[in-house]
Amino acid sequence: MRRGIVIAAVWVAALAGATIAGVASVSTLGGTGGEPLSQHDVENRLARTSPSPDEQASPARSGAPPSASGPAASSPVRRYFPTTGGSLWATCGGGTATLDTMTPRSGYRLDGSSAGPAETAWVRFKVDVEHGHADEYRVTVVCRDGVPQATETPDR
Repeated sequence: MRRGIVIAAVWVAALAGATIAGVASVSTLGGTGGEPLSQHDVENRLARTSPSPDEQASPARSGAPPSASGPAASSPVRRYFPTTGGSLWATCGGGTATLDTMTPRSGYRLDGSSAGPAETAWVRFKVDVEHGHADEYRVTVVCRDGVPQATETPDR
C-alpha cells in the first residue's frame, strides 16, 4: 500500500511540474497578446510600411535621354475591406480588380468567388450551418479611378 501512495505522489508531482513548466513557457513566448488592432490602426501601420516618395525609385539624373519604353505605368492600388461575412484584400491594376485574399469570419465560410483579374470581382460569404437556410453576403469589387471599391449586399 505504501508503494502505491509513493507512486501516486510522484505522478502528481510530475504532473504539477509539467503543468508549471508548460504555463511558464507559453507565457514567456506569448505574453499577454494585447488588444486586437482597430481598422484605423491597421491602416496606419500599413501606411507606415509603404515606401515614402523619397524612398521610391527616381529616374536617373544623368544627361541620357529617356528610354524608349515611355512613362512607367501607375502602380496597382490595394485596399482592405472588412465585411459582415469576412474580410478581403483587393487590388486594382490595369483597370481590372483582383481579390488577393478572402477570409471568412468565424461562423462563416466561402460559398463562391470570382477573384479576377476582371472588370468585376466578387466573393460570397455564407453562414456555416449544416441544414436549412443560411444568410449569405456577396461582396463585389470594381475599380473606380484605379482604386478598389467594394459593395456588400445580402445574397439570398
